[in-house]
Amino acid sequence: MLPDTLSNRQKNGRINTILTYMRRKNIIKTDSDNHQLSNWILV
Repeated sequence: MLPDTLSNRQKNGRINTILTYMRRKNIIKTDSDNHQLSNWILV
């Protein structure tokens, strides 16, 4: 859960940072090559 003191833009940035970190560490990947319609899955 993210703090209510963050704006929606800050929350989106924080989630994006976490997902990027997890993707680079091969913790998660997408289930499709179509990035607009894909979902994140744990590896």
